[in-house]
Amino acid sequence: MLRDHPALCVVLVLLTGLRVVLAHKTPLISSMAPAYDDRLLVQYASNIVQGNWLGAYNVLTLTKNPGYALFIAACHGLHVRYQLAYILLYIAACAVCCTAIRPLVPSRVVRSWLYVALMYAPAFLTLDYFQRMYRMGIVLPLTMLVFSAYIGLYLRRAETLPRIVPWSVCAGLGMAGLWICTESAMWVLPFVAVCSLVVLVGRIAACANERRGVAWMCAWVALLALPMALLVSSTVAVRATNQRSYGVSLLNDRYQGGFSRASAAIMSIDTGNELELVWLPTSALELAMQNSATLRSERESIMNAWDARREEFAQKEITGDLSYWTLRQGYADAGGYQDARKTDAFWNAVADEVEQAYSTGKLRRRSGLYISAAANPIPWDGVTTHIEDSLKWMLDLCTHTTMSNQIIAASSEPAAGTGTLEDQELALTLAGGNVLMGTPPEDETTEAEQKNTVVNTEILRKDAIFLNIDHILGVIGVRVGAVLALCLLVVAPVLAIVLLVKRDKSRLEFLLVLAGLLLSAFVLVFSVTWAMDFAWAGSETMHQWAIFSYSAPFYALLMMTECIVYGKAIACITLRR
Repeated sequence: MLRDHPALCVVLVLLTGLRVVLAHKTPLISSMAPAYDDRLLVQYASNIVQGNWLGAYNVLTLTKNPGYALFIAACHGLHVRYQLAYILLYIAACAVCCTAIRPLVPSRVVRSWLYVALMYAPAFLTLDYFQRMYRMGIVLPLTMLVFSAYIGLYLRRAETLPRIVPWSVCAGLGMAGLWICTESAMWVLPFVAVCSLVVLVGRIAACANERRGVAWMCAWVALLALPMALLVSSTVAVRATNQRSYGVSLLNDRYQGGFSRASAAIMSIDTGNELELVWLPTSALELAMQNSATLRSERESIMNAWDARREEFAQKEITGDLSYWTLRQGYADAGGYQDARKTDAFWNAVADEVEQAYSTGKLRRRSGLYISAAANPIPWDGVTTHIEDSLKWMLDLCTHTTMSNQIIAASSEPAAGTGTLEDQELALTLAGGNVLMGTPPEDETTEAEQKNTVVNTEILRKDAIFLNIDHILGVIGVRVGAVLALCLLVVAPVLAIVLLVKRDKSRLEFLLVLAGLLLSAFVLVFSVTWAMDFAWAGSETMHQWAIFSYSAPFYALLMMTECIVYGKAIACITLRR
């Protein structure tokens, strides 16, 4: 590359350096008000830095996987500003992506410009995916790393073992990171499984044709198993740490262990009068208490928490996963969540009693499509409607409609943080500085506002130009990105037809990779849409934002699809000339 295109190499280095500087100088927003989200993960990181793992056990301690907190703690421990570590991870994912597609897009020049386009993609110029200290941002490069590595492995399945090893290692690192960062990474497994199976079958056939030995075949099997081995190793390490610290071998105690079993059993109860968009109606909770003496023993505390939550949101019923948090809070108010083993035993007892009621016919299960065992199923007659809704939201995400409202603000109107002064200062410390503070609660206003004003004034004095560049690039990016995404609807099928007619050697690989990315994107959006329909159906604005916020991996898949389609199209045009 340096020999053939020296000028392009210089441009790539300069543009990469500019992207690093731009990200390094872009201030974060200390949104420390959400107790279950940003603040919780920052507090996890603070405890890890202090050597206390996730802190003293309470109702929130094991509710989320600790991967993102480990990333923040690592940045702090290595004295690397959060934004710098974050953008370096993303640039690495971009490089892996553009290297992975080389068999489909042979031109180094084309792949170089695709790399630049990925680096400056508008998704990384948004409040939610870059400025906010929350895990959905880091999920984006990890998703790109996983899918790029498996695509690279698949496209090189006929090459020698040493050339495959880096792709297997990248896949394993991405899988391990994604799995311990979020509780909802299951959606990547179909792509991973199909890709691994295709490669394995091909290698078995090659082994027979080339008369290879058993050792050669075993080496390939081990190579394909390596990503899952790294994934299992990382989860085992986290579970072992939780076992030593709290006495329970779990990644989290919200979707695993006794509480997961109990919530799955309770939320499956058929009350005979299902409420739309409610995971756990009050009537189902009452039936659970009637059939579980253990749950009934804490009735007063749980129902008080239940009523308080309904009053807080002015609702007759509690929507979405707020029912999870309310059940947990009710038991905590009764003195629970002081010992992890006793808490797990309590919820396991509840689960056993409710399951016994099912087996004896005292309770009936809801029927429908269960996306998650611990949540309301989609009624069978509503699956088609939900598919249509998911396709509609995929189109909405492609048009960058919500993203256009999430672009990093210019320095004249910067976004502000939230939460107490202590929490905001904690975020500032862990991130390595360059964090915009917000107006604190009323009981802290005088002193806190003075401190926050000093911090913000200094940051904006030094980094205003970078915020303005972010804003300009973001505004341009969402418009160009929307056009490119919508043009895929025409370019992709036309290109597929051209490749089939020309009998292009890579047509099968192109079609399979494209189908895998699109189907994975649909599975992701289908699950996100399902979850957000329950959580935010009452507010159209919040509903749209929530789907955007939790669909970060979609943009990784969309950008990779654009790289493959447009890169292949350019390659076809160039070869024709």
